[in-house]
Amino acid sequence: MYDRNMPQAYESLAEHYAEASGGNYGHVFKSAEKLAKMFSIKCRLGVTIRNAYKENNHDILKESLNRLCDLVTALKEFASAYAEMWLHDGMPYGLEVCQTFIGGQILRAEYVRSVINAYLEKGQPIRELEWETVLPDLPACSTADSCWNSDWRQLISNFGF
Repeated sequence: MYDRNMPQAYESLAEHYAEASGGNYGHVFKSAEKLAKMFSIKCRLGVTIRNAYKENNHDILKESLNRLCDLVTALKEFASAYAEMWLHDGMPYGLEVCQTFIGGQILRAEYVRSVINAYLEKGQPIRELEWETVLPDLPACSTADSCWNSDWRQLISNFGF
């Protein structure tokens, strides 16, 4: 799923959840707010970095370094809010699984920063971006601005099983 307006949609969702974060279920809405805020940063970052690399646009890649820092901060805020929600509703057992997934996202964002830095400072190619992406056969309703694919078979595997 890709939509050019997704960052604004996630930001709007985060604001909506922030307004609803009072009362007995405030911890749930706070967690949802932090998740939406994180997605508002992350949703276009990969496309932006790939395009900037292909166009050799160092300015946008430098801006992406700042966005990656923002992403790490947002991931940490989400992890904290999620742990608060988890512990509010139950025992700590199982929380480590979610923390491992979120921590992996933080490590990945930091790795991407280091790879972009190496490219900007030393000219070291970004091997992950050297290859062309392979797109599945997209539904007829797809446009240059949005792509929605709800066929579960293609979401799992593009072989159409």
